[in-house]
Amino acid sequence: GSDSFQPEAKVRCICSSTMVNDSMIQCEDQRCQVWQHLNCVLIPDKPGESAEVPPVFYCELCRLSRAD
Repeated sequence: GSDSFQPEAKVRCICSSTMVNDSMIQCEDQRCQVWQHLNCVLIPDKPGESAEVPPVFYCELCRLSRAD
């Protein structure tokens, strides 16, 4: 297609929508590398502010598996 997003990109977000938008972030885990919506996974400290984008991001599943 004419769309610039890599076709092999996996979108798996906590919101369960696989829609691709302009603010996406990718999990750093080499075995995972799913894309998620920034505004779903990044919660700002204060309402009305935009959340800080972390330099290294892990999705919720990888965070769980790395916790031990």
